[in-house]
Amino acid sequence: MVDILSWKCLGCFGHTINLCVKAGLKQRQVETAVARCSRLVTFFRKSSRAAYILQTKQEALEKPKHKLIQEVDTRWNSTYDMVERVMEQQVPICATLIEMKRMDLLPKDTECRLLEGVLKVLKPFSRM
Repeated sequence: MVDILSWKCLGCFGHTINLCVKAGLKQRQVETAVARCSRLVTFFRKSSRAAYILQTKQEALEKPKHKLIQEVDTRWNSTYDMVERVMEQQVPICATLIEMKRMDLLPKDTECRLLEGVLKVLKPFSRM
């Protein structure tokens, strides 16, 4: 087909999608909201006390006992997974941060709405 169309190069579809999604995630507001999620996840991964309190809040609130996921720079779908998990665990995360007096780490309401929209757009591509 490449010969018939006289194309010089046919790029990998998955790689092209990856580049497009990465460019979309670089939009200032999206990038800021994702960075806040990343800082939040880093906090829970580095603090055994925070992780323990989160687990107790998950139990008390009858939420799944899922660990938070940290994004990996080379895979955009890890950003999707991280944001999806933070949104899933939003209530126990908030309860934990209130108890620890660290509400500065929680994404703002506007960022949460933005991230919900980002998840809707990216979901069809999440396993490519």
